[in-house]
Formats: sequence, structure tokens, C-alpha cells
Amino acid sequence: MLIWEFELKYLVAALTLGLIASPSMAQIDASLANDTRLVSSVTADDLEALAVSEGMEIISRNGPDEPIVVTARDPRTGLRFAMVGTACAESACTGINIVATWERNEENGDADTLMDLAQKRAAISIFRTPDSIGISRYVIVDGGQTMSNLKYNLRVFVAICDEFPDNFKAG
Repeated sequence: MLIWEFELKYLVAALTLGLIASPSMAQIDASLANDTRLVSSVTADDLEALAVSEGMEIISRNGPDEPIVVTARDPRTGLRFAMVGTACAESACTGINIVATWERNEENGDADTLMDLAQKRAAISIFRTPDSIGISRYVIVDGGQTMSNLKYNLRVFVAICDEFPDNFKAG
């Protein structure tokens, strides 16, 4: 099994079943999301601060000894998504996979529909499992990214999810 397949299976299970523990909202350090802050790796605290700075609600995050996953919700639309740290060493990661999944049905899960949507939006990847479909956006930070750029990437992901057909949002 490839590493990304493991991460994807873990993420789909976490989003579906709510298996990730919630932190206290008072623990979020807003200074971590300062626009000019340059990062070459991210922690769970960074991802939480990033989501909150963009108006998202934190649903959950994992503990310090587990893979870095922060699950959030856009209060405007109800979109639930996760930010998963990738290429990690100790408690910091040099990549972020932003992912949203929906229940798969005949209308939204056929190969032609997914291929058509993927071709219209090069900034994201679309995937499917037997029970779900999903959208992901991968961001590499190891060369150095400002938090402003990470915020922009999150906004692009949310905007693309908001544009998808309503039958994607039923799950």
C-alpha cells in the first residue's frame, strides 16, 4: 500500500466517523497565521490557526503523537474538510493535503462526471472510493511559503468545493 493510500483511507475514515479528538478552542495561537510568516513545515497548531484565520470552525484535531490532521467546517456553507500533514518528520510536515469527501451515489460517482469535473478544475484532484468521492488540493511548503499564500490555497480549495454540483454536497 502506498503512503498516500494509507493517508487517504485514514482521512476518509476520520471524516466519516469523527474519530479525531477535539482540542480546546482557547489553545489556538492566532499569531501563527500572520500573513508574512514564512514556513517551510507546518504543525497541527499551524493548520488550526490557518483555518481559524479564514473563518473556519475547527471540528477536531488529532493528538501530538498521531498523524497531523485538522478537520474544519466552513460555517457559511457547511463544507467539512480536512487538512492532512504529509511528508512528516516528528511533529512537522512539509506538505499539506486539503481534502473534502462526500457520499458517492450513481449521479455523482460515475467516471465521466468525475473526469469532466477534474478537467474543468486543474487546481484540484478528484478521487473515488467504493463509498465516497473526494476533492483534494496538495500544497508543498518545504521550499518556504508565507501564511498568506497558504490562506490563498485554502480559499481556492473552498471556492472550488462551493462550485461543485449540489449532488456532491449531499453526503
